[in-house]
Amino acid sequence: MKNIERKLFVTLIILFVCDTFLFSQNSKAQSNTSSVQESTEVFVFPACKYNRLNGKNTPLVIEKKEKVKLRMCTGQIQSFTLLLSTQKKLRDIQLKWNPFKGNGNSLKASAMDVHIAKVWYQAGISTNEVNKKILTQELLLNNDSIIQIDTIQKINYLLVKDLFNKKKYIDISSPNASVPSDVIIEDSPVFLPFHMDEKTNKQLWFRIEIPENTLPGTYNTFIMISSKEGEIKSIPVEVEVLPFQLDESRLLYGIYYHGVLAEEGYKKKPFHWSYKSRNQLILELQDLKKHGIKYPSLYCKYEMLEEELAIRKTLQFPMDKLFQLGLRTSNPQSESGIDSLKKAIQMWKEKVEKLGVLHLYVYGIDEAKDAKLRSERAAWNAVHESGASVFVSVNPYAYKDVADILDVAISRAKPTRIQADAYHKNNGLILSYANPHTGEENPEVYRRNYGLVIWKSGYDGYFDYAYQKGHGTIWNDFDSPAHRDQVFTYPSSNGLMNTIQWEGFREGVNDTRFLSTLLNRTEKLKASGKNVEAAESFIESIDPSGDLDQIRDAIIDQILILQ
Repeated sequence: MKNIERKLFVTLIILFVCDTFLFSQNSKAQSNTSSVQESTEVFVFPACKYNRLNGKNTPLVIEKKEKVKLRMCTGQIQSFTLLLSTQKKLRDIQLKWNPFKGNGNSLKASAMDVHIAKVWYQAGISTNEVNKKILTQELLLNNDSIIQIDTIQKINYLLVKDLFNKKKYIDISSPNASVPSDVIIEDSPVFLPFHMDEKTNKQLWFRIEIPENTLPGTYNTFIMISSKEGEIKSIPVEVEVLPFQLDESRLLYGIYYHGVLAEEGYKKKPFHWSYKSRNQLILELQDLKKHGIKYPSLYCKYEMLEEELAIRKTLQFPMDKLFQLGLRTSNPQSESGIDSLKKAIQMWKEKVEKLGVLHLYVYGIDEAKDAKLRSERAAWNAVHESGASVFVSVNPYAYKDVADILDVAISRAKPTRIQADAYHKNNGLILSYANPHTGEENPEVYRRNYGLVIWKSGYDGYFDYAYQKGHGTIWNDFDSPAHRDQVFTYPSSNGLMNTIQWEGFREGVNDTRFLSTLLNRTEKLKASGKNVEAAESFIESIDPSGDLDQIRDAIIDQILILQ
């Protein structure tokens, strides 16, 4: 009996010690969590508001909302961001969320993804600056450690792997630094845990894509943010899936895309803005289409037309117009020169029409002006006589010389109504360009200037320079004395790496899609005899210089009223 009592006593002691230990550990964990939560803040950070971050500064536009709320259509992709700011060091920060739930329906957790908006050194703010070294967020990464920065020397280091899978960091911001051709550059396929030092912040860039078959209604989930030191915060996300389909934009969206199928060139220079493997070319074209670009230019030579156009047809790019730069007009003045141009155009025209292209566009002399611009008129007449059309970049005053003959003017700088009217008077199109060129780490300027500003100015669309153009090594913004690299994306070994400016551009395309949806419904109802004066008055009142998120919300409200 005494042995039983002794064993019972020992058991009670053990249970007491275990309970005390567990209580201590739980108290410690709760204390750590409390400490982390007190020292860390999470802000809802408008994705396309211009805020140049250096990892420590406080953004000019910041909102301390307790909930993320979005209104979207099926098939649409939309961005939102959070700013994570901490006063203490945090390790292994993780983001998790469950599927969206609502009204008996659900959205898969995979409908939303997240990237870190990586801060690194760039050569300036505008694309014309080359002599600065400033910190800014730009790259959207799954693996935060792909880029490391030295804040003393102001150097960017890029993580690469050699042929033996050995990792190392290489300098990509010294004037003579380049990326070797025998290394691998790749982001992680999944979002990885990351670290933060004390008194720093990180912008977390989220994207949601609503599948085509999603039922209208409200869907909810929570983004749970935690670290090795404890839980940080849980952010509710509410998505209202709207009860209408989003129409295609009325604007034409093209871009100077230099990528050409060049397997041998790609092997020698795998991170080049022009030389592409078949897989790389397909991935980039898919990315262009996902961002609303239906008419990327074609730079390939005549011999590669069949192969390149076959890829575009497979990816379901429209074939009604082909904006190509493999054949150009130049400015021949002699009869023999004009005849040679006509023969070349006829050869190209016959080839592309057999491949399904309805109309061929031939490029003039890039940004020619005054006498040189006027000298092209004979060549452009020859293009028309051959059954093709002319497109080319021009200055804002070119309409005085060629509005009567130029089919598609790609006009640089700020859009003006006088240009639009001049080209439209002669049945020409005018597209916006260099307002600014690509490469500025500013999502707001691309959303605004290449979205509602184009429409309000009476322009027909967009054709900027360029999807990727390196002035040296495209990963090095400091190796050209004259230009910054003009990029929406950076080439990598397994595809491409996205940027905040490219996502801002997509929001601009979506703004015009919502507006086009409203315009189409208004015109249809008016044609059927309905009173749409209120909608017409609202459309006339849209000011593209205003808050673009508020404008989109107001457009959605108008569409719902017409529903």
